[in-house]
Amino acid sequence: MECRLPVDKLEALKGEIRRLVGVRKVQLRTLQSVLGKLNFACRIIPMGRVFSRRLAASTGGVVSPKHFVSLSKAHREDLSDLAHVFGAIQWKGVVDVGAVGQIPGIGSCSGGTRDPLPRGTVEACVGRVSGWIRRSVSGGTWSAYERTWNEWEALCEQVQADVRDHRLLVLYFVARNLEDGISVASLGRKLAGLAFWFKLRSVPDLTKDFWVRQAVKGYRKGRQIKDDRRPVSFELLVKICEKLRVVCSSGYEVVLFRAAFVLAFFGVFRIGELVSPSKRGRGGLFVEEVACLTDRVTMKVRRSKTDQDGKGKEVVVFAIPGCHLCPVRVLWEFLGCLPALLGSLLLHERGEFLSRFQFITVFRKCLLALGLGGEKFSSHSFRIGAATEAVRWGLDEESVKRISRWESRRFRSYVRPELVCV
Repeated sequence: MECRLPVDKLEALKGEIRRLVGVRKVQLRTLQSVLGKLNFACRIIPMGRVFSRRLAASTGGVVSPKHFVSLSKAHREDLSDLAHVFGAIQWKGVVDVGAVGQIPGIGSCSGGTRDPLPRGTVEACVGRVSGWIRRSVSGGTWSAYERTWNEWEALCEQVQADVRDHRLLVLYFVARNLEDGISVASLGRKLAGLAFWFKLRSVPDLTKDFWVRQAVKGYRKGRQIKDDRRPVSFELLVKICEKLRVVCSSGYEVVLFRAAFVLAFFGVFRIGELVSPSKRGRGGLFVEEVACLTDRVTMKVRRSKTDQDGKGKEVVVFAIPGCHLCPVRVLWEFLGCLPALLGSLLLHERGEFLSRFQFITVFRKCLLALGLGGEKFSSHSFRIGAATEAVRWGLDEESVKRISRWESRRFRSYVRPELVCV
C-alpha cells in the first residue's frame, strides 16, 4: 500500500513549473494542464497544495482556453516554492511518501523493524527541514543559487542527460560559462550553487572533479585583474569632510555624512555593516547598540559578510585628543542632532535611513569637488584606507587583523600605500 511518483514525471513537472516562473502571462489551457499535473502530484506530495491554491484561483472568470492569465509576483513565488518542495523530498530517484522507509533513518532500526512514522509527521518534518536549509545561507546567496539551478536544469533538459551519471555535463556547463567570459568570482558563485544542488540530492559533487578544478585554475590565471581601487587616507578624509559644506544641502546633512565617513574609516566598516540598504529599509548600525563614552565608542555589528550566523562582533573606536575628526567627538555631535533614539543610527533629519546609494553619491561628489575622479574610489575605499594607514602608522599584522575583523592575511592585498593620492 504505497503511492509513488516516478522521478521522470517529477522532473518533467518541475521543468514546466520553472518555465512558468519566468513568465508574467500564460494561456489558460497551459495553466490548466500544469494544474492538472499538480493535482495528481499533490496526491503523493500533499504539502504542495498549499502553494497551488492561489494559482488555481487565478483561473476564475477566464473562459476561453486561448485567453491569458496574469501571473503576479506572488504566483511566481508560489511556483518557486513548489519546485523547492518537490526537490526537497526527492530521495534516490523516487518520491515515496507512503513507503517511509525509503527516507534514510526513518521507519527502520538496527534491532528489527517498527511501524513507519505517520505520513503527516514525515511531511511536516520535510517541510520544516526544507525551510531550515533555506535559512542556512543569506537571502542573496540563495537567490544566486536559484539562478544557477535554473541554468543547470535547463541545460539538463536541453541535452536530455542524467547528471548523476554524466560528469561531462558539468564540464560542458563550465565551458559554456568560460566561453561567455564570466568573471572568476561569478564562476565561483555558480560552482558553489551547483555543489549545493548536488549535496541536496545526495549525489557526488561533480564540481570537485579534477578537470573542473584545473580548468577554473587556468581560467583564473588568464584573467587576473588587479584591484586598483584607491584608499581613503586620513589626509583625504579630512579634505572630504571639509567639502561636505559645499556638497550637502543643510547643516544636519553635513553632520550626518561626516559621522558616516568618519565611522567608515575608523571603524573599518563594510558599507552594509554601517548604513541601510535603501532609504526605506532599516539596516546598518542601530542606536541602541552604540555606547558612546568620553574616551571611546563601542558598536555592535549584528551580521556581516563573514558572520552569516549573526553571532555579532563588537567594534571599539577610541578618542583621538586634539583631532577635529576624533570619531568620539564627531559621533557625540551627531547624537545631539539625531531625530530618533531607536532603530538605525544614521538617519536623515526627517527620519529616512541613510542608504548605501546616498553614501556613495555624496562621497563621489566630494571627490569631484576636490578635483579627483571618482571612478577609482568606492565605498570600500574607506576600509582599504584604514588598513593602509594602520600599516603606515606601524601596527603589526595581528593588530590590523583585529581592528579590521579579518581572520586571515587577506588584509595584505588592501595595503596600498602606492595608491594614496593625498
